[in-house]
Amino acid sequence: MDDQDILSRYVLVYGSDVIWDTSSLKISMKPVAMRLAIGSTAYKEWVSNPSKLVIQPSQIVFDPTRTCSSDCVNLFGGLPLEPVKGDCADLLALLVHLLSESADTDAGIMEVLNFVLNWLAYPLKNPGAKMATALAVHGPQGSGKSLFFEAYSRIFGEYARTIGQAQLESRYNDWASRALLLVCEEIVASNELTHYKNALKSYVTAPNVQVETKFQPVRTEKNHANFVFLSNDNRPLALERDDRRHLVVYCPPKLGKDFYTRVHESLDRGAVEAFYEFLLSRDTGDFHAHSLPPMTNAKRELVELGLRPAERFAKEWLDKELDLPLHPCSTGQLYKAFTRWCRINGDRLPPNQANFSTAVTRYAHNRLSRRLASPSPSELGSPIRLWLPTGTGPVEGVRWFDFACQCVSAFEGPLSRFCVHGIGDQQ
Repeated sequence: MDDQDILSRYVLVYGSDVIWDTSSLKISMKPVAMRLAIGSTAYKEWVSNPSKLVIQPSQIVFDPTRTCSSDCVNLFGGLPLEPVKGDCADLLALLVHLLSESADTDAGIMEVLNFVLNWLAYPLKNPGAKMATALAVHGPQGSGKSLFFEAYSRIFGEYARTIGQAQLESRYNDWASRALLLVCEEIVASNELTHYKNALKSYVTAPNVQVETKFQPVRTEKNHANFVFLSNDNRPLALERDDRRHLVVYCPPKLGKDFYTRVHESLDRGAVEAFYEFLLSRDTGDFHAHSLPPMTNAKRELVELGLRPAERFAKEWLDKELDLPLHPCSTGQLYKAFTRWCRINGDRLPPNQANFSTAVTRYAHNRLSRRLASPSPSELGSPIRLWLPTGTGPVEGVRWFDFACQCVSAFEGPLSRFCVHGIGDQQ
């Protein structure tokens, strides 16, 4: 390697001792590593040469759009594969199988399939697109979810990675650098879902990522990574009730061995390149990076699994799944029913009444409201705070306080039976 090659290849980051190799390797190194790579004499000549390239930290970029300034070091060097017209029918059949139980109707399944295909195609048709959503596919072992996404990952080459919980827990996250696709296998154990929820949320949606590499200064990089979560667990993610970030699919059991053999053989015959061409030629219509995913059976179940005790109790009461009438009652009466429900369900530390009422209000939204009914100044009695299911209230001519007293009295009998006998089907 002559002096001119060294001058054009190696770049010093101003204010640090970090040197970037701008060849196809696109790696950073310390001076000792460069000295070992090119020899002490060539290194000394490079260090003392006033013509050596020196750039600002902000000029180290990852720009798949390739629109950055020419004086930047772009860590993106292009995708490794070329799209080729061909046969990807077996790979598509595998995807159809994985999504075949995502909805209760053929139309619903087709909606999910179209969303997933658009999601896969959009970043290829729009290089660098950061999807505001992620795919979560879980279900029995051997169904082919890893096989499908390993095939899709080949399109991205070195810019696709498979990570696990060890990477997420690590202080160093260089795995997030130069990433276009991150396939997360069994990323979070069930007992740690809530703990890692916010970290995952940031990686999925944040426009930038702070990259920390061992023995290197922290740097900021544009976040172009799109996420796929794969798991055999029944609860691969902790989802909030109003989640807008995930399309969740629970895939069916595996098919016969011959089916997967055909898929593997098709990959050796160019199915990935053909799938690449298929996605590029797909008409995605008005789909965009922030398109909301359809609700699926699996997502609905995950959301319910993630409900806190107060929310789960409110859901069951509002859906008439308890042996307790959906009827106006005092906040104290409903809390008493909730504490009994907690004991039956093994929740030994229920929230206090104030936190319970707040949680129920937020969960129920427009299905339930609270109303304070006070006696007149000349009457004895304390104000009653009522829970009011939608559509309930006093008839014309009946005062709110009288109505509240009637409701509390009418609810007391069913509440007593509920607290004695426990939970059963609504009669």
